Parts: sequence; C-alpha cells; structure tokens
Amino acid sequence: MVNRQLCWYMKTDVGEQVPQRHRWTVALVNAPRQISLIRERLLSELSPVSDIEEHFEMAIPKSRGLHFEAFSFSSDRGKIERPERVYNSRRLHYDRNLSVVRDEASWEEYLLRLN
Repeated sequence: MVNRQLCWYMKTDVGEQVPQRHRWTVALVNAPRQISLIRERLLSELSPVSDIEEHFEMAIPKSRGLHFEAFSFSSDRGKIERPERVYNSRRLHYDRNLSVVRDEASWEEYLLRLN
C-alpha cells in the first residue's frame, strides 16, 4: 500500500549568472484534487519558477483513488522556507532517487519502491 507523500530532489547549477539555477524534481502521491493544491502551494513557495516539465502521472491501482505525479521545474530558490505551508506532514522528504532521469517504466518502479 502506497502512502500519501511528497518527495523532492534539488540540484544546483553553480555556473555564474545562471538564472533560476535550482532544478527541482518532485514526486507526489495523493488524491488528484490534493495533488493540484499541493503543487500550487509548492510552486508558489518557490516562485518564480520556469521550465515546468511533466514526467509521469498515473492512478495507483488498489489505492482507493490515489494518484502519482512527477514533475520538474527551475527556481531561484534552493530551499523550501516554510514546508508546513506546502505539505504539513512528516511525509515531505528529500529523495536522492529523484536525481535520475527516468522513462515511464522506471517511474512505475520508483513508485513501487516508495514505501
């Protein structure tokens, strides 16, 4: 059984004069409506953001309506200053496994290993 959660990974480009040098990759497990709200709060907390890239989205079988969504974006901010405003749960955590570029099959494997 997969639990509701928000996982993130952030990579920083250390080059000089690089606009929006932090590249965030996020994986969310929750109800579709909640995913939209959490995503909106995250993007607002780390704004301004650009280069939003959708990676993968699917309904999780036998989960009572939970969905999985993964996406990336660039930001000037390298830290979530107020994580409780984004996702007020112990299940907001850094995940180094999100540093890997994935295809659809490997996103499904990632989802299976989340818990």
